[in-house]
Amino acid sequence: MKQYLFLATTIATASLFTGCSNNEYVGDQPEAFNGTDGAIVFSMGKANTTREGEGNSKDADKLNKVFYVYGEKYTGTPGTSQKVFDTYKVKYTVGSANSTASNTTGWEYVGNLWTNVNERNNVSGGVENQTIKYWDYTASKYNFLAFSAAADDLSDGKIKVTKDQGDNAYFVDIKKDADIEKLYFADYVEISKGTPHNPVQQNEQNTYGGYVKFTFRNLAAKVRVGFYETVPGYSIKINKMYPANGDDFASTGDARGFMAICPNTVASQNSKITVKYDAENQAYVDAKNKQNEGGTLEEAKTLTLGGYVFTDPLSTTSSQPTWDKDNAGYTFFWPQETNNTPLKIKVDYTLTSTDNSGEKIEVKGATATVPKEYVQWAANTAYTYIFKISDKTNGSTGTPGTDPAGLYPITFDAAVVDMDEKTYLTTVSTPSVTVSQDGTNFVNPGGLKFKTGTPIELKVTDSETGSIINGAQITGGYIKVDYKY
Repeated sequence: MKQYLFLATTIATASLFTGCSNNEYVGDQPEAFNGTDGAIVFSMGKANTTREGEGNSKDADKLNKVFYVYGEKYTGTPGTSQKVFDTYKVKYTVGSANSTASNTTGWEYVGNLWTNVNERNNVSGGVENQTIKYWDYTASKYNFLAFSAAADDLSDGKIKVTKDQGDNAYFVDIKKDADIEKLYFADYVEISKGTPHNPVQQNEQNTYGGYVKFTFRNLAAKVRVGFYETVPGYSIKINKMYPANGDDFASTGDARGFMAICPNTVASQNSKITVKYDAENQAYVDAKNKQNEGGTLEEAKTLTLGGYVFTDPLSTTSSQPTWDKDNAGYTFFWPQETNNTPLKIKVDYTLTSTDNSGEKIEVKGATATVPKEYVQWAANTAYTYIFKISDKTNGSTGTPGTDPAGLYPITFDAAVVDMDEKTYLTTVSTPSVTVSQDGTNFVNPGGLKFKTGTPIELKVTDSETGSIINGAQITGGYIKVDYKY
């Protein structure tokens, strides 16, 4: 009979950060002005979940109120590029919109100071003296790139972002414990002047004379895994997990947490990636340039999450499962573009009876498979997988491969054997005793005078049947009768 370690029917995905809305912010744009030149200013995309007027501030918080911008313009014929922003630090301050010519949306770049020299050195460029920049109407177009990272990670060297001077791309070096959740890259922005040139419209986004609006995305995916159990009469504690590759499951390995062979992932820690831009100008991690530091891309395909699922008995509800990471946390990784392999896991766990008997059952080699359709991981997306362990497990309580897999309930039946009836008939009677000295006349010995020297014969007769009872004899002067029925 087929018995499985069930994967719960709900496999959920959720957006990590929504930043692709075309809606404008309201209340923070300046009035249009007349003239031929204007300061270049910046803004960023509004999340769909925020209310009008709040988006800039709330999204700025996700970026820790800072991003770094690179910009160049094209002049002359056929057109050569010239740096305009050689990685400027742009900072957000609540309520500062329209406070300067270079700040109409709350984002300021003029005069910003770096946290330290390491922060500036780890952003590839980093101008120490940031000045105001103006639109140049002799240029045919402008190109802008931007990213955001935790300033502490840049200062500590956990993240280093280098602009590819020959192409619109970034090379990113990520060390252990870097805060990947705060690493964002903006969509590539290209602003062309057009013929005739666009009129000056400072209150419009991504036009000559307007403000440059960036839409940021986190290029990693994140995943979390939870477990719960529904085995009646037992609690369950997971003992070990194994990575599974194809149909072959490793018999040994790292038992610290959830593990699975995931061919379309590369761990986000200790990695080197190249960020490029697709036909839609969205940033993406180039799969051909991903690898983990100190190893190859091929060696980086085992997805290892937390180990908290080992600490306590599993939850019994799917709404509040036992997560494999503290506080239902996620693990970040760089997803590849396609995946043709399902995700497989293998676990050992212990059943403990809840009747206070202390009885335990060890289950080994239970497996589960997530179909490949549900592991087509994409950047900027969060995934949650809930696994259910039920009494239909395919693990073995004996020797895997020898003893049958599954849990087989102990059951009982009852039959009553009736007592055999045995009847015994016992007759109690008084025997008749007569004697004779002539061998013929047997009379009652009462009052009889025996003749000396003549043998005495004794006859015992059943008083009910009249049959003679044999076995009477004289022994030691006494008459002994073997009385038999």
